Amino acid sequence: MPEFESPNFLNAPLIEVALSVQFQSLPQFTSAYAGLFWEKIRSEFPIAQDQPPLQMISELFGGNRPNAGFIGVGFQFGAPQNRNWFMSPDGGAMIQVQNNRFVFNWRKTTELSQYPRYEAVRGNFSKYLEMFKSFISENNLGSFVPDLYEVHYVNQWPLEDGKTFGEVIGSWMRLFPEPITSLALEQASLSTQYIVQGETDKPVGRLYVNVTPVINQIGKHGVNLDLICRIIPLDLGPRFELSPLDLAREKIVTTFSQITSDSAHQFWRGESQNS
Repeated sequence: MPEFESPNFLNAPLIEVALSVQFQSLPQFTSAYAGLFWEKIRSEFPIAQDQPPLQMISELFGGNRPNAGFIGVGFQFGAPQNRNWFMSPDGGAMIQVQNNRFVFNWRKTTELSQYPRYEAVRGNFSKYLEMFKSFISENNLGSFVPDLYEVHYVNQWPLEDGKTFGEVIGSWMRLFPEPITSLALEQASLSTQYIVQGETDKPVGRLYVNVTPVINQIGKHGVNLDLICRIIPLDLGPRFELSPLDLAREKIVTTFSQITSDSAHQFWRGESQNS
């Protein structure tokens, strides 16, 4: 795995990380086969749920305007395919499978939940993806051909008692300007996207940054900061299968550091702002 020195934010407001690979559709991978795959991991992921499928995504480049994560329609023969969730007993780890997508999630389920770091999440993604690929091969379900990798970080912080949305945004992030004279920022949302360049300075993906007000699971108002980076497996230098994930994670972490404030960095490192 390429060396990348990540900022050490032990108290960062990270609540979810998802590593994903999209691949060319395997029409023979039906719900019955999803159940057979579950049997292989059921001791670690005993909770199963059916969910609507994730739509196919294509990152296109060139032309007169950028493509905002084009949602491909594709062709589906036979019954529509579900997405299957397989969760650990506490819900903190989850595998998602459908006939063109494999995802591994880490989720913060309690205040005491500690993010195990990217290396551990990536290790689990790789471990269970290899099991999934072996299962596909053993059952003659087709060839596993990846066409898009995605890393998704979800950060969330609450509105502290007595604080307004504008005060919280102003203290944690650099994205919004100083308050307009005589006006208090009540609420805001932001969506931006950036091109990711590969080894040959050609576009290989996009980074999406979304800031939105939310109400969390216990009814508290807060702010979500989503960073999503999608990379197509082209022009990435040495041929290492998971290098697109490493590139996506590097762009996300670097961007997160650049768009959040120095005072937030101190707080997330556990440092006194007066030191």
